[in-house]
Amino acid sequence: AYAENITEQNLPAELIAQCTTMEYILPQVHVPPPVFLLVIDTAMIEQELDQLKDTVQQALSMMPQNATVGLITFGQMAYVHELA
Repeated sequence: AYAENITEQNLPAELIAQCTTMEYILPQVHVPPPVFLLVIDTAMIEQELDQLKDTVQQALSMMPQNATVGLITFGQMAYVHELA
């Protein structure tokens, strides 16, 4: 419908050379909460696992309260964890 009315005499502002800046207003829509999926290889030495644990805890503390978080760990086996 938008493109039906475009002609050389009736161009939308974004196609006019004198209009160098366009500002768009997006409609207010529901934005779902963010989703984070952490995939962790546990086949590492204990010191690296401790550092990783600290890093994951820090990352979790910075995530929005409404975020959905998934965790997959793998070494010899793969595990899917549900975080509530």
